[in-house]
Amino acid sequence: MNINREERQNKVDYEAFYDFYESKDWKIGKNKMKDWKAAVRTWERRKTKKQTTKTSKLDSQISEWQKAKELL
Repeated sequence: MNINREERQNKVDYEAFYDFYESKDWKIGKNKMKDWKAAVRTWERRKTKKQTTKTSKLDSQISEWQKAKELL
């Protein structure tokens, strides 16, 4: 498997990706994986979505804190 993290510019842990699917005999459910590159893109999207959600929560909390601070 030849994946270049710098080339894709993502934060996917490729060793974890490889180990995960290797342990599952490269299957998704009962079906053999057809396209590992598509699976990497899915991991990228999930990672981005999680980061966005965390940022949104943090922004919300900071905003609420600033509003509370102004009231005092």
